[in-house]
Amino acid sequence: MLLNVGFEGTVLQVHDHASGEVTEVKVEEDDLGDLPMLARNVGHLYEAFADGKDFPDFEVAVKMQALIDEMERRADGKMQVQVAGYRGV
Repeated sequence: MLLNVGFEGTVLQVHDHASGEVTEVKVEEDDLGDLPMLARNVGHLYEAFADGKDFPDFEVAVKMQALIDEMERRADGKMQVQVAGYRGV
């Protein structure tokens, strides 16, 4: 899984709207952890390609951008985001 949570020190949390519970998600370091954040993403992509694994392509990028656009559009209203046709990566 490719994961870029932002800058060093960024905290990733999952909010269960039904219970109100907020859980922090721990992201483990890997062998590319000593590289700058953006270089890690490129390194993971190269590793996936070299290993013959599936990796995000342009079609996935378009879907992710649609999700991000919808999240930004709804951010002011604090609405739960659900984008039609998006099933995750």
